[in-house]
Amino acid sequence: MRTTFGPLKNAEQYRGALAGTYQYPGEHIIDFISRVKDLRSAILDCERSTHIVDKTGVDEFTLQCFCDGLIPEIRLQLTVSRTLTLSEAFARARELYRRFELDRERQSSTPKTTNRSSDVDQTQRRAARPPPPPAETKSCRYCKGLGHTIDECRKRQFNNSIRERYGEPRRIDDRERRAPSSRENFPRYDHRDERRITEVRDNREYRRPTESRDNREYRRVPESRDNREYRYREDQGNGRGLSPRREARREAVPSKVHVIAPATEENSELPPSN
Repeated sequence: MRTTFGPLKNAEQYRGALAGTYQYPGEHIIDFISRVKDLRSAILDCERSTHIVDKTGVDEFTLQCFCDGLIPEIRLQLTVSRTLTLSEAFARARELYRRFELDRERQSSTPKTTNRSSDVDQTQRRAARPPPPPAETKSCRYCKGLGHTIDECRKRQFNNSIRERYGEPRRIDDRERRAPSSRENFPRYDHRDERRITEVRDNREYRRPTESRDNREYRRVPESRDNREYRYREDQGNGRGLSPRREARREAVPSKVHVIAPATEENSELPPSN
């Protein structure tokens, strides 16, 4: 028992192994029955060691696990009769598996001959079939596409369905296209002050200033004292001398014109200015 299942286990562990066992793909039915019998014997040995043996319950549990682990082709036929014992189920499974193998051998041998004969027939039919005429390139007169005719044109079918649903669309004359939009006659909208700019406002903004306004803006500013000083120094540099209206000796300073003394008889001996 140790060589088959390894270390010693209890009865519940062997019951779990029996519940999870199943027939492997390609495994013979005799090998599967041997594995089930070994697990049943291991369960009975564990129960004998505890002096509590329920052989009937073990056989019913083994029968249920054996039927569930069979391949579908045998399980469906074996589960029809529920009154079988464990030994009868083993014998019935052997018989069904033998029939299953015979049917599989017949099916594997029959398709080979049929496939060969069908291949020969297809080859002969292809050889006897006349060659197809050269394909003509289809062209549509509606959308100018290739590969279909006007009767098969999807674009034409779609346009017809739209025309049937909503009616014929109105055609726009050339004069209507060239006519300016009615919105062009409306006054221009200015977003800066949210008011409509009219012609009166444009004239008010861009009108020419009057003559009185020009005279008021560009009138002659009276000459300041600094300007008079600058003109006096310029006259002295040019050698023009003093103005005949002012009979006084003057001295030009950077900031102002200072009158030293009025013209009298006492200071008339001063040298004349150039």
